[in-house]
Amino acid sequence: MDLKNCSFSLALEYVKDGFEIRRENWLKDERYVFLQKGATLEALNKLNETVPVIISDNLVIRSEDGNTFEPYIPSTGDLLAEDWIMTQLPTIALEGSFSLPF
Repeated sequence: MDLKNCSFSLALEYVKDGFEIRRENWLKDERYVFLQKGATLEALNKLNETVPVIISDNLVIRSEDGNTFEPYIPSTGDLLAEDWIMTQLPTIALEGSFSLPF
């Protein structure tokens, strides 16, 4: 399913339903935005104790080169744009473990 030339408001509704979104002028690179659902992970603190870490839902953007994912905060231009495109998102899961600095 492809929907084109939508506002960010409409695109955001689709991203909440599991679609990826991108701006039309991003088609030359690998960028797209998706909703990373929150999760509870286990991590080790400085005392080597396992503690739960709650990660909230976030909008994430895939970088232009396609190798990096980072939090997405839309610019004013992105919020006002009418050139958003929605395409189906493959499932991406947040997994792994890490150490906390406390």
